This record gives sequence, structure tokens and C-alpha cells, in this order.
Amino acid sequence: MKKCSSLIITLIICFGCVLPTVCSSGEYNFTKLEYTTRESSNTGELVICTISPDAIWPNIYDDKIVWLDYRDLPNGDIFIYNISTRQEVRITNNTATPGWMHAIYNNHIVWSDGRNYLDPDIYLYDLETGEEHIIANATGKQHYPAIYDSRIVWQDDRTGDLDSDGWDDGDIYMFDLVTGNETSICTHPSNQWHCDIYENKVVWYDNRSGNWDICIYDLTIKSKSFITTAKPMYNVIGSGPYIYKDIIVWTDHRNAGRSNNYNSDIYAYNLKNGTEIQVTRNKTNAVNPDIYGDTIVWSDSRYGHANIFMYN
Repeated sequence: MKKCSSLIITLIICFGCVLPTVCSSGEYNFTKLEYTTRESSNTGELVICTISPDAIWPNIYDDKIVWLDYRDLPNGDIFIYNISTRQEVRITNNTATPGWMHAIYNNHIVWSDGRNYLDPDIYLYDLETGEEHIIANATGKQHYPAIYDSRIVWQDDRTGDLDSDGWDDGDIYMFDLVTGNETSICTHPSNQWHCDIYENKVVWYDNRSGNWDICIYDLTIKSKSFITTAKPMYNVIGSGPYIYKDIIVWTDHRNAGRSNNYNSDIYAYNLKNGTEIQVTRNKTNAVNPDIYGDTIVWSDSRYGHANIFMYN
């Protein structure tokens, strides 16, 4: 769960260097005009990190920004910047690259850590105590964590099985920081990938039908359901799904076909009224959506290169 992330990151990092252009259907395109490496009193822009050759995948919660930093190549580490105090703190100092994803909620940072090389585990850092904890270190890979309140969810490949396409046969697991208990959310023999959590709802990609559908699980009533059955996703795993309150967003390939890596679109689903919305309709790729409030953001290549778009 990385709420307060992409939209606010766009506001903090981009508004000093972009001009929003109104597009069709309520979309806004943030077209890059310039880049600066210093604070500008004219724009209100604040550059968070210029030391690293690559500082990527920022997440934000309240006044805290975390990212993956490659200033000590070839290793990548987790850093955090406090906007209020303007202090940067290094969270990890490993000899191997942490995994692809990290998330923050309140004073807890979670990430997939590659210090065991091909066997990444889920770690947590408590900003209040300064302590690091191992959340999941079972055999196989544990990666793509998300966090909401005391609950951490992640994709878990502890079985070591492969699906029919040769991918790790992932399952969805959860750890509760209050109870100290680990729970398997979904261990179906098919593949479950890339989960997110908001309150009592967990969402993930599931290919038990042969297509990548969106599955949602209610932790309160212990019930799961599918919200897509229209042959979505295919080769764009990693582009969601993300959930905020009653809205789920994801990247969908139903308009492209299995052999076509282009023409992916952003879709949204309203759990309250059971309606699905096609957010984008252009013939190029729209990927990597996120949602906060009633605003959806994504990366869109309709103009020949990736731009950031917003819809509300």
C-alpha cells in the first residue's frame, strides 16, 4: 500500500519543472520543460537527491520520501528524506541490491532485500526505534511488499514451483505487526503476483483462468472475488493493481492481445457500485498507474516518449 505516493510525488517533484496540459476526458499531461539541480525560490521546487547517479522508485508518506539509491554502485540501498527537517538518512548498507519494490506507512518502511542474492526477503525498518526486522525469510523469493497500518503483504515464491510460462509460481502472504502472525492469503497452484492492501482489502494479479485477472480478498469476512475476466494484463505485470478506498486501478491489455506489447490501457473498478471504467483509449502504452483520493496517475507514451498523465 503506497498511498500518498505518485500524486503527491508529482506535486512535489514535478510542478516546479512541468506544465500541465488539459487533454480529453479530464486527463492532464505533465510535459517536461526543464530540469534543475537546486532549490528554486520561484517555483517552490525542491530537489531531494542529486548525489546518486540513479535515485529511483520514490514513495512518500506524510513528510517522508523513500527511494532506491545507487550512489554506491553496483549496490542499491534504501534512503529516506524528511521534508520537514530536510534530513537524509540511509536505511540499508548492503553488499547486494535490495529488491525491486519498497513501501512506507507511518513510521515503517518495508522492502524486498537482496542481501541473500537470489533469495530476497522482506525487511522492515522502524523509524521510531531505529531497528531493522526480518518479516519474511522463507526459502525462495519474497518480494513486492505493500503495507497498510500493521499489515504487510507480499508476493511469496517459497514453493519454488514454476508456472506454465516459466515464471515463479507466486503466492500472497501477510504479516501482522500487532499479532506477530504470518498468514497465507492465497496459495492457489496458479500464479499470484503483485499485491496491494488498503484497510481490510488485498488485491493482486491472478492467472488461474489462464489470463491475468484482478482478485480481491476481504480480510474481515475472509472472502475473495474476481473483478476482471476480460483477458487483461498479459505482459504488463508490475503495472498495478493498486487500491485506494473502493477504487482499484491497473494496466490492462485486453485491447492489444497476447502477442502485442503495445496498446495497454489504464482501467479502474469501483467496488461500491460494481462498475468498471476504461481510463485511457489511445493506441500506445499507458502503464504504471497509481491512485490517491479521486485522482489516477500513470505513465503514457502517446507522444512518442513517456509522460505523466493524471485523471480525475
